[in-house]
Amino acid sequence: EVTLITDAFCRVSAGKNEAIFIGGYSGSGKTMLVKSLTARVDVSGGYVLTQKVDQMSTERPLLGILSAFNELCLLIKEKSSPDKLLEISNRLKRDFESDFSVLARLLPGVGIVFPGLIAEDTGDLSGQQVMNSHNVSFTLQRFLRIVSSKITPVMLFLDDLQWAGSTTLELVEALLTDTRGSSCFFFVGSYRDNEVTQSHPIFKLMSSLESSGVESTNIQLSGL
Repeated sequence: EVTLITDAFCRVSAGKNEAIFIGGYSGSGKTMLVKSLTARVDVSGGYVLTQKVDQMSTERPLLGILSAFNELCLLIKEKSSPDKLLEISNRLKRDFESDFSVLARLLPGVGIVFPGLIAEDTGDLSGQQVMNSHNVSFTLQRFLRIVSSKITPVMLFLDDLQWAGSTTLELVEALLTDTRGSSCFFFVGSYRDNEVTQSHPIFKLMSSLESSGVESTNIQLSGL
């Protein structure tokens, strides 16, 4: 299992988007398996985002992923040289232009890392637009194209996917199937396989990724 997830990350580092799904009972070692990989991703220069899905996530389904990407902003500041930060800032300015206010409101961490861009932006955006799932997907896709690369791949680990709703997983699908970006996005999701049925959105996501040509692996753990 460790070899499977390590090989998958190597393919992502070479320029692919990929997903790993890990199913098993509570306490079967799902999180331990993922932790065997996160240290490697961090050492290699990648960014590791970890978020636990809670049972109330259906009320604010996008909040967990937005929180993880907000943390990504702070990781970028921590791990990047001044020259790299300037490069990212210039790309954000060029690619988002007047839409930068959308990104800044979704991810307040952007304002911490690039305060100059906030000062330059005069756009306005209503809260309803911010939380529109299509708008969020499109904005995060554009952001990921800028910050994710072979040198700095992004890994998102969502734990307890059995509580994730279709809105959350549709956002994950949008990020994985983005054909306009530089890819290098690695999604890892763990779930309690005894708490889901075949009608759960997890399996719709797996099927959609297969149809889109995005490689994904489903690992079942019987217990370590």
